[in-house]
Amino acid sequence: MLKLRMQRAGKTHRPFYKIVAAHSTKPRNGAFVEKIGTYNTIVTPPQLNVDEAKAIKWLQRGAQPSDTVKSLFRKIGILHKWRLTAKGLSTEQIQAEMEKWQANQVKKAAEKRVKKTKAVKKKNQPQQEANTAAAGE
Repeated sequence: MLKLRMQRAGKTHRPFYKIVAAHSTKPRNGAFVEKIGTYNTIVTPPQLNVDEAKAIKWLQRGAQPSDTVKSLFRKIGILHKWRLTAKGLSTEQIQAEMEKWQANQVKKAAEKRVKKTKAVKKKNQPQQEANTAAAGE
């Protein structure tokens, strides 16, 4: 059985990962069939480079992604595109759906930022009130 998984590279305390298609019986850093992309966790924000065509090709051939690879593919939309392809949609329909998905992801990220800033303001509000009351005395 083929798996899409991460292969660790890099020095000690400086991980760098290759996303590869490999046989499930091979060790983590052993032989692989094809390199699909890279994932660099050292830079901020983490850098993810994936060849979509290769990833979808292996998914269509029945390769099972690991949990981590699945979450990364979900984050960048490869799983969504693969499901649309599996439904048999035309390339124009897939492109339109992916544009909608991309816009939805941007909207969700903006909402998440707003919620986070509101939570931070709410958390700091009692401290600010205490500071102004202490300053007024």
